Amino acid sequence: MFRFCAISNLNGEVKFSHYFESVLCAVTNLEREVVQECLNTGDKQGVIKRSDCLAVFKREGILCVVIGAVPSANVNIASDLLHCFAFILTNHLKNKTEMQTVHNKEVIHNILTQMVRGSVLETRISHIPALHDFQMQGGSEY
Repeated sequence: MFRFCAISNLNGEVKFSHYFESVLCAVTNLEREVVQECLNTGDKQGVIKRSDCLAVFKREGILCVVIGAVPSANVNIASDLLHCFAFILTNHLKNKTEMQTVHNKEVIHNILTQMVRGSVLETRISHIPALHDFQMQGGSEY
């Protein structure tokens, strides 16, 4: 259902990518195009519907978080993942700057992997072990 998660700066440079399916060149090109479309809307958050992808996005400070899904995906489920993930980035990793958060790639990959398991979406923060492990270490991985 989900294809990718991308975090970019407001210039459209993708700083972090997580793929929920095997990586194809077409998906990475799609990711860049979708990020640019999201930034070009000028909105703080929203939904972009394309023939090849459904994308939900949210701007958080100097970053734009984009969740890409298959075109037939449920917008509400994609939005739930986006808002939960953005909440984790802004509230639970708040002792880091936005760019330091993006550079904690391993932690972010683990969080996303634990949030999306096949077609099951986990939005209960208490059930995401990677986040708790990171917080117990004091977030010293950067």
